[in-house]
Amino acid sequence: MLFRPWLRKLLFDGVPSSTALYDLDIVPALFNLGYELFRDQEKLHATFIVGGLLEPAKNLPSLDAKIDMIGALNLLYLIRLEEQKRVACRLTGSTKQVSSSTILGRQIGVPVAGQYHGFTKDTTVYVRNVKTFQHFWEDVAVATGSTWTVDAFLESVESQCLK
Repeated sequence: MLFRPWLRKLLFDGVPSSTALYDLDIVPALFNLGYELFRDQEKLHATFIVGGLLEPAKNLPSLDAKIDMIGALNLLYLIRLEEQKRVACRLTGSTKQVSSSTILGRQIGVPVAGQYHGFTKDTTVYVRNVKTFQHFWEDVAVATGSTWTVDAFLESVESQCLK
């Protein structure tokens, strides 16, 4: 999510940023823009990694089995359907192999899963509903030999506007 407010929330809650917070983005300018917006460069010492989850592993520092919690916000629907499982498997591989490991996030969802028009007229995105999202993570669990509890719900835009 742009400028990483959730990363800063973890810092505020007491997570030590120099040893425990990592962030990955293909647009490195966003790291500095976040510092400018929140004025926290002296406090936030997260490890910022320039790159993407679709890049070959050799291009990125290894985070295999090192992460307790991954925030994957507004991510999967931005990636082509055929690459989503590969990204989810990579996220899963980055978590510590303990029952408390968590991948959390917020994705765009719809009542009827399927291909929808993307952000430009020539693109489409695959957007899931709760059932297909749960099945997706069940497939990822089988592919990675892991076990996950998937908790998903669909919230309408109208209910967001009324809060």
